[in-house]
Amino acid sequence: MGMTLWEALTILPAFGYILGRGVLIAFFAPLRMGRSRQKAYAVAVQQKLFRVVFNTLSAGQLYWLFGNTVETYKKHQKSLKRKVDVEVIPGSGITGVWFGDKEKAKVLLVYYHGGGFAMPAMPQHPPFLDRLVEWGQGDLAVFLPAYTTTSQGVYPQALGEVVEATRFVLEGAGRDKDVLIAGDSAGGQLALAVLSHVSGHPHPNSNIVKPLDLNGKKFKGVFLMAPWVSSDYKKFPSMVELSQTDVIDSNIADYWSSIWKAGKPDDEYIVPEIAPATWWNGVSDVVETDILATAGNDEALRDAIISWAGKFEDALGKQKFRLIVGFGESHDEPLTPKPEAVVNKDVAGQEKTQEGAIRNWIQRQCK
Repeated sequence: MGMTLWEALTILPAFGYILGRGVLIAFFAPLRMGRSRQKAYAVAVQQKLFRVVFNTLSAGQLYWLFGNTVETYKKHQKSLKRKVDVEVIPGSGITGVWFGDKEKAKVLLVYYHGGGFAMPAMPQHPPFLDRLVEWGQGDLAVFLPAYTTTSQGVYPQALGEVVEATRFVLEGAGRDKDVLIAGDSAGGQLALAVLSHVSGHPHPNSNIVKPLDLNGKKFKGVFLMAPWVSSDYKKFPSMVELSQTDVIDSNIADYWSSIWKAGKPDDEYIVPEIAPATWWNGVSDVVETDILATAGNDEALRDAIISWAGKFEDALGKQKFRLIVGFGESHDEPLTPKPEAVVNKDVAGQEKTQEGAIRNWIQRQCK
């Protein structure tokens, strides 16, 4: 499904508005780089411009603008003269793409991308996944399922699709290998929903989200970058207080959430933060090593993530779960790479950046 007639008629005026706001952002960005004022100018401009784009364009317009995950992947691979490795996921109607060598890798990571369920994988995702593969030093390959966005399907369709993608890896290329799962933002929400689904809380809509039996196998580990656990601005002050230092705000989150839910009530799969600590008790039984979550100190979702993390830690313990809050960082900050010298300063266990924490975690999982 493409844009509606109204979306097509209004997209040019919308671009004109975005361009005008972009000029103002470029001029005033140095005055508002975040509470810590540590952001590079280009990063500050990019993040604020994304917020304008997300606030201005509808889900259909965003899908038209960014295309689809597979095409974004193909352009990325071809620009680097790399092999294009696309596979059809049985029982899902979607495809997935590979980064790294799935045959040689000892560890496979199933990655659920973010984008508020409204967007495919962004152009920033392939370079980020390349960095994960690089940090794995030849021992890691990443599988990215191209799940259906909300311009074409709503909750719980994407969840059912990533469950099938995970099954595909577990029963196929990952049958005799260690398997990790991870996701950012909406993808982090999906990762938590998958954990719920396999740890004693199978999704009630079994026609769409089919049961996934791990058959005694465990995920080796999980990482969650800025997981979208709740965006309730009445409950979490950071949704309003930090809206000017982040790429998303409460208006964006409410819109994306409403079209994802399509009238369905909140539940523990859509809003993991509402789940009590006891909900997560079974997670330790399906994860072998540990779970890493990250957030930015300047991101709107910060308070919700911290609240969810407290309950998650109560269930799993500090040895099994860790939350890193990056100083001066916004939502999904690792998608904008920091200089290697900055990331290299992050000693394992004492990280100050989300990117450094993820890098150290990946390296440890691939030892």
